[in-house]
Amino acid sequence: MQDSADPVATAPPLRRLDRRVALVTGGGSGAGAAIARRCAAMGASVVVADIDFALAGEVAASIRGTGGGALAHRCDVAAEEQVAALIDRVTREFGGLDLVFNVAGPWLSGDPLAHWSRIVSANLLGTMHVTRQAIEVLKRRGGAIVNVAADAGLGFGAEDRPAYCAAKAGIVRLTAALCYLKDKKIRVNCIAPDMIGEVEDFAAVAVGLALREDFAGRVVLYRNGRASELVDFGDPGFRQSQPL
Repeated sequence: MQDSADPVATAPPLRRLDRRVALVTGGGSGAGAAIARRCAAMGASVVVADIDFALAGEVAASIRGTGGGALAHRCDVAAEEQVAALIDRVTREFGGLDLVFNVAGPWLSGDPLAHWSRIVSANLLGTMHVTRQAIEVLKRRGGAIVNVAADAGLGFGAEDRPAYCAAKAGIVRLTAALCYLKDKKIRVNCIAPDMIGEVEDFAAVAVGLALREDFAGRVVLYRNGRASELVDFGDPGFRQSQPL
């Protein structure tokens, strides 16, 4: 169980998200679904995007069933034209966008070239597509993007999956490179889990990170059952970290 005193999840205190709009890719199951439900519970209208429309529909329906506002949208984030259509629908249906969670990103067993292409396309290019399209909307009133990487992209964990490690490392560096957007009131940060046990705990940290107005271009290492840590970019291989 994630420590309830985790500084990323609790500082600043979580505020209501009434009249805010959140987009969650990979929102049809697991951590993505938990993030979508948490945003909705805090008052946000939520767009649940997933390559599996049935799963996205179930999550959106469960949010509406509790009185929240939500819609489901099928999207393969590796296809930029589908991402553009997704962002267009978000703005048409809800009038804007405030929070983006890039959770979509599979890993596949085996080493065929098709797997490498799919892994990099869905994880890295998918995150880039959503981020690039969302930035143009977020410029209107500011907001936050949280990219989900993995500890493997920081030199920890499953280093026997090179395509996955490379894609997640790319997400980390993409996040850091977008730090300059804080001048436009857009905060892009990244959370890199080792594993996700209790999805609700992970969702609390991810949403808390989105609301950290003092963070931009930062990477948070999420270790299941332990307090989250800010990654020290000065360390070769990103193996050192500091308590928040």
